[in-house]
Amino acid sequence: MRKIVLGIFAICGLWSCNQHPTTGWSQEQSVGVIIPVHLSEQEIILRATDENSISDVNVYLVQNQSVLLHKYFTTTTVQFEYPAGRYRLYVIANHHADLGDLDFEALRAYTLHHAEQYDDLPMTAVADIDIAATGDMQILPPIEVKRSVAKINYNVQVAASAQDIRLESLQVMSIPASFRPFDSNTQPDEYRKEKIIENEAHISTMSGNFYMLPNLQGTVQGITSQQQKNPQTAPVNASYIRIRAVRNNEVLDYTVYLGENETSDFNVRPNTAHTLNITILDAHETDVRLHKYTVDIVCQASEEPQNGVYMDFAPIMLTTILQGQTEDAGLYCELKINNGERPSFRVDGSGIQGSTAPLRIQNIQGVNRYVLEYSPYILTNDNAVLSFTVDIYDKYGFVLSKDFTYRYASKIVRVYTKWFNGGQDLGVIRSPDAVKCIRKTTISAVYYLFYCADECTIVAEPREGYSGYSLYCNHDLTGFLTSERTYRYFPVSSYDTLYAYFN
Repeated sequence: MRKIVLGIFAICGLWSCNQHPTTGWSQEQSVGVIIPVHLSEQEIILRATDENSISDVNVYLVQNQSVLLHKYFTTTTVQFEYPAGRYRLYVIANHHADLGDLDFEALRAYTLHHAEQYDDLPMTAVADIDIAATGDMQILPPIEVKRSVAKINYNVQVAASAQDIRLESLQVMSIPASFRPFDSNTQPDEYRKEKIIENEAHISTMSGNFYMLPNLQGTVQGITSQQQKNPQTAPVNASYIRIRAVRNNEVLDYTVYLGENETSDFNVRPNTAHTLNITILDAHETDVRLHKYTVDIVCQASEEPQNGVYMDFAPIMLTTILQGQTEDAGLYCELKINNGERPSFRVDGSGIQGSTAPLRIQNIQGVNRYVLEYSPYILTNDNAVLSFTVDIYDKYGFVLSKDFTYRYASKIVRVYTKWFNGGQDLGVIRSPDAVKCIRKTTISAVYYLFYCADECTIVAEPREGYSGYSLYCNHDLTGFLTSERTYRYFPVSSYDTLYAYFN
């Protein structure tokens, strides 16, 4: 069981202006007004995103649900003239453009859209103002805008007692795609998920922050513990953080819901900051906030290789093994050919298009088997090695990957450098294009095994002081082939023997 500590502190504030009675109001009389626009607090924080700056302001003066005046400013001081009276002022900061004239319905429908990154934060305010019937320029109390997004800070760590758990990634889920700051009764039409944040350093900690539009999902009565704040009790569209960890072949998905407390609240309000300190202790205890399952990939050829090289194109059995809570994981599997003759490769009797083939998972619980076949019409040095990768994904992304390599040869060439009645192992033989090369020694002999496709390049390297070299077909030094140190040899049978004599 892992324990989660959720520390939440609020930075929201809404200024309400003092109300003054209106006297001597005349419809024809215009009064000059200056209104500073401030953030609700002036804390200076140096970050990549400027959380405090106000670059521009759209202002709408409203009375009786009618927009009477619109002004656009690139300063934090609002100035206009209008007859005395009581009005409601709508302020939109950091839109970075003049919104133009809007009627009241369009103003109420003003919508902010989710952004993956912010240079500065969108801000809004609604305040009642009184313009007194005087001939003097009036400086009204400041309008304090508030941020229209929430900030989420997260600190995730794996406890020292659970270091076999590898922290893989983090993803923010079910966050609103849009928000209407002047119409709190409207719920978003779409909820989205952020990109997966990979733990590229592969360390036991992850820290960071993100901004999100508000998501007011209310409270759920009866939740009294952190463990009860889980997918079974949470509202459908409540925002949460999904933390992925791995223990061997076991996938561990932890779910941490956002809200204003650790239990029953699922509200993420605008202009609030939430700090989540999360510690992963273990994965064996029952916790409905933990979703876990195991996966494995096994590949086995139906023929035993010779020294790691296959002499026949026997079928290969690929098996995926899925166990645990896989029902709603959305698992799928892909095979990618990295090397080999692709038209000669088949999965369950069918060829594949391109280099990637989907592998259908019929049993989400248990074993899935696939028959792989590889049979080039002519084996060459270019197609003698088959390699492929099998990847398993779930609906949240990558789960497991394994690489497999099979080496094929149609010919084995044995080259002796020492034998019972000839040769003294006075040099080295190699083959740069052989599928595999093995040096063997016995009491009376030294030889090289070259596993070749259709041909082999044999390279002789005499030891220092020995320049003479010849290659023969027979141990009695008959059947002369060459005295050249590099020789292109075409085997005449599936198993040839040659003799390299240095002098």
